[in-house]
Amino acid sequence: MNNNEVSAVMEQETYNKIMLMIDELTSLFPSLITLSIKERKKCHKKGDRSYSFVENAYSIGKEFNELVPPFVDIAEMKKDLDYEDKLSSIESKLRILSSQLSDTRLKTGSEAMKAAVFIYNFVKLAQKNNISGSRTAYELLKPRFEVSRRPKNKPQEPEKK
Repeated sequence: MNNNEVSAVMEQETYNKIMLMIDELTSLFPSLITLSIKERKKCHKKGDRSYSFVENAYSIGKEFNELVPPFVDIAEMKKDLDYEDKLSSIESKLRILSSQLSDTRLKTGSEAMKAAVFIYNFVKLAQKNNISGSRTAYELLKPRFEVSRRPKNKPQEPEKK
C-alpha cells in the first residue's frame, strides 16, 4: 500500500517505559477520585460562565469574613481553586495527547483493516480459481463479511383486549 500515512514501530522496551511513566504520573495524583454518574449529576458545575462568579465569591469571602457562612472554609476554597486550576491545565495537555493517540490508533487500525480487506479479496479470488491453500484461508477470513441470518425482531402487535 503506497498511501500508508503512519508507519511506525514501538519497541517493547519503549512500550514498557511509557506504561511505567503513566503509572508514575498517576501516582503523583493521590487525591484522584472516580464519580458515579449519579454523583456527577449532583455536582455543581463550574464552567466558563461560572469562573468569575466563583473568583468573586472567594474575593468577597476573603475580604469580608462576616459574609462567609460558618460552614464554609475560605482557606479550603482557595486550595480547591488552585488545585482545580492546575488540574485543568494538566487535563488540557493530556486531552491533546489523548486525541493524538486516538487519531493515530484509528489511522493505523484503518490502514491495517484496508490491507486485510485487500488480502481477503485476493484470497477470495484465489479460492474461486482453485489456487492451492486458498480455501482454508478464505474459510478463515470470510466470517467477518458474512451477514447475520437471524431474523430481525418484528415490532410486536398491540395486545387485543
